[in-house]
Amino acid sequence: MIGIEPLPAALDLLDLDPATADWRWPLTRAPQLTPSSELAAMFGSKADWTTLCDARRDPRGVDRDEAVAYLRAWCDAPPDLTLATALIPLSTARTTSIAAAASVDLVTVLESQLAAKEALAWLQFHAASYDWLLDALAATYLANDRLDDTRLVIQALKAHRTYGAVGCRRAFRELFVADRERRDEIRAELARSQTAVCSQLSAHANCTLSWGVQARGSGADAARLDLDRCIPLLLEQPQLTPQAYLTIAVEHWPAKLRVFEAWLDFAMFTTGAVGAARADELIATAFANAIRVSNCEAQLDLVSATVSRSSYPRVRQLGKVTRAECQRQQGSPPR
Repeated sequence: MIGIEPLPAALDLLDLDPATADWRWPLTRAPQLTPSSELAAMFGSKADWTTLCDARRDPRGVDRDEAVAYLRAWCDAPPDLTLATALIPLSTARTTSIAAAASVDLVTVLESQLAAKEALAWLQFHAASYDWLLDALAATYLANDRLDDTRLVIQALKAHRTYGAVGCRRAFRELFVADRERRDEIRAELARSQTAVCSQLSAHANCTLSWGVQARGSGADAARLDLDRCIPLLLEQPQLTPQAYLTIAVEHWPAKLRVFEAWLDFAMFTTGAVGAARADELIATAFANAIRVSNCEAQLDLVSATVSRSSYPRVRQLGKVTRAECQRQQGSPPR
């Protein structure tokens, strides 16, 4: 069998990670066992929040009783379920900022103390299985790479009402823990949504550069399909397009193909990588393989005419391959 040149090693691949705000929603920061609210600002201090535990200050711009209760919860309770219990009534505080902070703090404590099954039972026992708490709990488990726990909370959320952008954000989060079949279903759900948030999440959900190979198979057809799925993201960041071509070409490198037309088609696809780091290596190797499986006659002439227009010297050099050299590469005796 004719030998095929392998893919160049250690190419710089593109990873279009979803925005942190999208996969971490509804959290606004990484989970940590400290007050989510800016307590210092709330109490008119520039010092660390722990100094407020002994200070006698009045809060600003918030309900005094709620602010003091929030501060005292952190000052008086250990960071375990005792603190979680103190935060439950504050998760529905009249002061929006305190309610939001207490909710995030509550699920952060639960994540640090309990697995999802126990955390869900704990919230149910305290009549606090609010959808926003479950959303924050799922995000907290996900942020800490606790995928099985994330799945359990996502399943529990399916009993809660889902609508508009909230539904899209929940579906998008599920992508991180779903199997391939379920991922395909989620992508279809997001594609049907019309809001701007859903459209943006759908673009990321469908792009191979965010989630790995989506199109099955190798060669140019599979590569073009994956590229098409990434077009919405690349239109926003056109400077990344060459590296996107390179990355997708690597993912669909047709190592087992021995058909000239297929290799030439794939080599033409790789020319979209012009401008990316080491693109000349990728393109030259693809065209070299087209030569290796050619008939060393008219097909070789077609490759020569194509590569002569390349901006890369090492690619143009392939246009100088003679019929005798082509036959030697294939292990065939010159004719």
